[in-house]
Amino acid sequence: MPLHSLSVHPQMVRTFSFKGMTNKLFGQETPEQREAKLSLLEEQIVQGEETVTEKTVECEEYVKGAWVDMQRFKEQKDRDLREALIGYAVMQISMCKKVCITSVGRLVQKIGLLLSSLATRSVSG
Repeated sequence: MPLHSLSVHPQMVRTFSFKGMTNKLFGQETPEQREAKLSLLEEQIVQGEETVTEKTVECEEYVKGAWVDMQRFKEQKDRDLREALIGYAVMQISMCKKVCITSVGRLVQKIGLLLSSLATRSVSG
């Protein structure tokens, strides 16, 4: 038969049967062996479902704890930022006071010098 031929010959067609499929899946077993395997599979499924339930509860508890930690970290970050900004503002106010006091001191000295020079001019003149 040539490879390019697409016609199907009756001897090439196999029929599907559930018995053949079960034999392929389970092999040539007795019904007792098949039942034992099925009960083992059912037990494994139950254990798997229990494990999934346990892990789901663990996951929910972890998420709750993580959420609490996240909130705590956020609040701490806000407090830290507030303290840093207050410290910066206090430092800026302190620096401005020093600059103002220094500037006022210089102005007072200049005024004092001007007054003393005016006084000496008026006394001498």
